[in-house]
Amino acid sequence: MKNSLVITALNFLRACAVPMAMLVAVSLVAQTAPYDSAKPLPHATLFAPGIISTGDYDSHPTFTPDGREIYFLKMAPNFSRCTIFVSRYKDGGWSEPEVAPFSGE
Repeated sequence: MKNSLVITALNFLRACAVPMAMLVAVSLVAQTAPYDSAKPLPHATLFAPGIISTGDYDSHPTFTPDGREIYFLKMAPNFSRCTIFVSRYKDGGWSEPEVAPFSGE
């Protein structure tokens, strides 16, 4: 049962994996984050190019309620594993992502 659950979870991740570059930047933070837009963006936009949107298999971005941290998945190219990363907004930009302390590898 455990192995089939892991396989099912990996298949789900494969099916849902959308590169961040394809995501429309829409903030659910109520205009509190300094990088937030006062109105909807007219088209899809890369989020933090080169830091968060890197061209890797990055997906499932989630912001903390204050909009100052973003957690996201970074998957291995063969989809054999994924790791949760975190980046923090400070000094007008996003920090280099690091493995979230609770994520593992």
